[in-house]
Amino acid sequence: MKALLKFAVTTVREAAALIVGETEVSRYKEDGEVVTVGDIRAENYILAAIKKNYPDHGVISEEGGGYSEDSRYVWILDPIDGTKYYAAGLPFYAISLALQLNGELVLGVVYSPMLDQMYSAASGSGATLNGKAIHCSKKTDLAQSYVCLEIPNRCSADAEVDWAVDKLRRLITRTLRVRIFGVASLGLCFSAMGAFDGFVNLGSPGCRGT
Repeated sequence: MKALLKFAVTTVREAAALIVGETEVSRYKEDGEVVTVGDIRAENYILAAIKKNYPDHGVISEEGGGYSEDSRYVWILDPIDGTKYYAAGLPFYAISLALQLNGELVLGVVYSPMLDQMYSAASGSGATLNGKAIHCSKKTDLAQSYVCLEIPNRCSADAEVDWAVDKLRRLITRTLRVRIFGVASLGLCFSAMGAFDGFVNLGSPGCRGT
């Protein structure tokens, strides 16, 4: 597992070096989401590294470059989470790469190039930021808590939006502050290091009731 985690950290760092400042838009998806030259460049680099070092592993990738998704080991890649920020020249984006073994997530890394923050975690080893252990907030009083939130987008069904807005209203009235960051991978990492006291996902299909 240590070798796999080292590979993930190294590969993501190398991919990040190829995309800083490369914000040209390549295409738009059907739902209006942006795909940049940087997305494609990072995806191609990481997929090539996985295929070279672990040819029997599969990949699920955000931009559709996956293969062998029924393999015992499957990497899950988002070459740029926060692409709209990235394309706009804002520093709030990250590369995220995780590994699934027999259907169970066993490690993951999230790297913010502009902040030079590398978050990593592996089963049984805890989580780190740039190699130093991090821990979640210990707050138990919701009224004194800062909560990071993900919300639906314009393609979400009306029922999902209505449900999320109701939950948002409840959170606003019961927490100290709600912050909608817009980059789920970083929002989760900021929660893992205790910067936010919690993370609530109201934006992903099927999240209702979670």
